This record gives sequence, structure tokens and C-alpha cells, in this order.
Amino acid sequence: MNNALKATLFAGIAGFVGAQAATQYGGISIEEVDGKVVATIDGESTETIDIPEDVVVDEVVYVRKGAPGYVPEDHNAAGQAIQTIVVPFTSPFGCFSGFQLFRVVDIKKDWDGGPWKAYAQQNVDPLEANTPYIMVPHDEKLVLKKNDSQCSSKQVTFNTSEGIKKVAFGNWEFHGTYEYKKWAEGDPDLGCIFGFAGKNRPDINVTEGQFVKGKAGASIKPLRAYLYYNKNATAGAKRTALASNEIASIEELPSSIDVEFLNEEGKPMAIGRMNTSTGAVTMQDRWFDLKGRMLDHKPTVKGTYYHMGQKVIVK
Repeated sequence: MNNALKATLFAGIAGFVGAQAATQYGGISIEEVDGKVVATIDGESTETIDIPEDVVVDEVVYVRKGAPGYVPEDHNAAGQAIQTIVVPFTSPFGCFSGFQLFRVVDIKKDWDGGPWKAYAQQNVDPLEANTPYIMVPHDEKLVLKKNDSQCSSKQVTFNTSEGIKKVAFGNWEFHGTYEYKKWAEGDPDLGCIFGFAGKNRPDINVTEGQFVKGKAGASIKPLRAYLYYNKNATAGAKRTALASNEIASIEELPSSIDVEFLNEEGKPMAIGRMNTSTGAVTMQDRWFDLKGRMLDHKPTVKGTYYHMGQKVIVK
């Protein structure tokens, strides 16, 4: 970890004094600070996260590139970098701040011969341990367990021993990882892994904001997630599906998959895409009304709208 990132990571607890030596679990640092156990997560680390026994903490601070104000080279200035996330603890809803969570609720074709599409719905339940999500950050520092009157008595427990939960829709699976993964030439999973495209690539027919099929050399860091088509899923594990949602062979899998973000009521609110190398997602600069209808431009009529996944009041 470079010095600049270290300084950023510990800025969240800079006001505390008397900290004891930290215990490292890959990119997670846990230490006692003024009588509280604080976990600081380095979201850019490539070190494996392994916490085989319960570690109880009072507060969690998570720092990762892609928050507002940070525009990677492969994101356009209009795009909002959003990300995938999986963490080894549960936090009650309302006890985390700085971001919105979306859970993948389906991967399907809307009609016979139509494009594949992943649907991500705004999460209003607790943040569940070992469960992959898509995250929209609003602040540079994400506080996953707030130390306030509502949540100060609700400690959280870190543990990776149960493994990451599989979120499956027929053969499609949304996978999280606690270790760095890189797919080399000849890997049997190639052709079945998909990450979000972070930029337009007209030379290879890739559009920003889609799940894109990973090629040799694709990689993903710990605490992130990706789509996977499990060609070996048993018949009993498959969801009853329309013929239009089935494929005869891996060669029929698309080169990319669109992503649609839904509010808690299931109405469209944004369109996004993921980067195969970083796991980061970008939002297209699109406006929707509250009924989920996409607008051609920024609205001029007063009212409440969705813009890049957030409610915006036009006055």
C-alpha cells in the first residue's frame, strides 16, 4: 500500500489517539482506538481476505476509488463510477452511509430474440454478509457501520469461514470474491465470465454500461463481484425458464449484457455498465421520471426525477 493511500485510509480515524497495533486480514486492518474496535478496509488491495474466526468491531470505514470526484481514465466525465461489493459482515439497514446498495434480482431476455439484461434493484434490507451487491457511492469515505445513537450498540462481526453466497438465476450466477482473480489463456471459465464495461469500445463492438464477456488477462480484486454463466448447472438447479432464456451452447452467450437499475418499487431509474478489469460500474447520464420512463434530455418541468440512480428535484 502506498503512502498516499495509507493517509487516505486512516483519515477516517485521524482524530483518535492511543491506537494499538493493528491486526491485518489482507486488505482489512482492525485495531482498538480509544476503547473502540475499528476496521479500516483498503478497497484497492489485492491481498486475500481470510477471517476464519469471529472478529467483533464497533465501526467500519471503507475507502475505495470511484467515489464522486474520482474519474478513472476509462470513465467519461459524465459517468458516475459505481462498483460491485461483497463484505464479510452484516450491517442493519440504516447503519451504513455514503452509498446506495442494489441487489441483482434477475438476468434474462425480455422477449424471444431480445438482448440479455441484468436487473439490479435498490436494496432496502440489511447489508448481508458474504452477499454480492452493486454499490453507488456518494462520498469518498464509506461508513459501513455508523457510530451514532441508532447503531452504536449494534456491533458487527467479521467472518469469512462460511464462504460467499451464490446468487443464481438459472445458469446465471452473481459471484463475489475475497481473493484476487485473473483468468489466464486456456482457463475453462473464459467465455462464461462477465464484468461491467467502463468505456465505449467501438472497435470490438462494446458499449459503456454493459456486462462484457471477459477475455484472457481479465482480473478482479477482492471484495468485488462479477457475472458467471455456469454451463455445468444441474437440471434441478435451473430455474424454470422460457425457451427464449435458454441457450444450446456457450457459443450462443452474448458478448455483452445490458444492466438496468430499478428503485425499491421495481421502476427503472438508471442504466449502468461494468469494467472487466476493475469491477467498477459507470452510470449513463440519463434522466427518468418516477414511472421509470427514460427522457430524451434533462427535464425543464418542475418535479422529481431520477438522474444517474438518484432522486433529483427540478425547481
